Amino acid sequence: MWTESVDLHCHSWHSDGLFSPTEMAERAFDSGVKVWSLTDHDTDTGWAEASDACQKLGMRFIPGVEITCEVELQSSTKNPSSWHLLAYFPEGASQEFSDWLLSLKDARIPRMKLMLEALAENGHVIPIEDVEKFAEDSLGRPHLARAMVEHGIVESVSEAFELYMLKNFHKIKLNPLTTKMLNFWEKDFEDAIEKHKEFLLKNLEDQNIYSSKFSEILEEMDIFQS
Repeated sequence: MWTESVDLHCHSWHSDGLFSPTEMAERAFDSGVKVWSLTDHDTDTGWAEASDACQKLGMRFIPGVEITCEVELQSSTKNPSSWHLLAYFPEGASQEFSDWLLSLKDARIPRMKLMLEALAENGHVIPIEDVEKFAEDSLGRPHLARAMVEHGIVESVSEAFELYMLKNFHKIKLNPLTTKMLNFWEKDFEDAIEKHKEFLLKNLEDQNIYSSKFSEILEEMDIFQS
C-alpha cells in the first residue's frame, strides 16, 4: 500500500482469510514489510496474536478493521451494495468499540444459512458445522468455498467463487451498517487518524521509505477532522 515496506490491508482466518495472523505477519515480514496492519472484516479478534507476532519479528503493528457500511451516495455508473471502511487504531481501540465489533459476528450467521439453503435447493447439503470448522471467527464465503471442495461439489475454492458465490449468491448480503451507527466511536476514529498520520510520517522518513504520494494522501485525511 503506497510502498513495499508498508502493508495496511490484510485478512486472516478470523474473517475471510486462509491463514492465521501469525502466518500472515511472517509472510509480510518475508516480503520486506516494516509497518503492517491486520484488517479483518468486522472483527478485532486477531489483533492480540498479530501484535505478538510482529513484536517477535521486529515489525510495527497497526491494529485495523474493515467495516461493512451502507452506501449513502448514488452513482450514475455503478451502485455497490456496500462500502468497506478501513479504520486504523495505532494505540488500540476502546473496549466499547471491541464489544460492538463482537456483536457483528452474529450478523454473518443468517447470511451463511441462506447460502446453505440455496445449495440444498440444488441438491448440495452442507451442515453449517462443516463450514464453521474452517473459520476461526466470523463465517465468510471462503470458508463455505472450502467446505464445498471438501464435499466434492467443486474442485477448488476459485471454482466455488466463479460458479456459485459470484453468480448465485451475490444478492445474499450482510446487513450493512449506516454512518449513524458509527457515530458512537467517532472520537476513537478521529484520534486514530491523527496518531496514525503522525506515526507513519515519522517512521517512513526514519526508514527511508518515505513517499510523496503517501504524504499527500495522509495530509488529505485532515478533511475528516473538519
